[in-house]
Amino acid sequence: MSLTIKATEIDGITNVYLCQDGYQNGKDWDWYFEAVKGAWPNVIQTIKEYLEK
Repeated sequence: MSLTIKATEIDGITNVYLCQDGYQNGKDWDWYFEAVKGAWPNVIQTIKEYLEK
């Protein structure tokens, strides 16, 4: 597994790139992927709100 987070500023706006990869095959991996897929949007929103303060 790897997690890449990059933040770049362009004209006063911050662009955040997030990529989590390295998933494999199998029931446990499928469960993990679905859990992460559902969680990341909430995490990103929380980070956005924190950074805007």
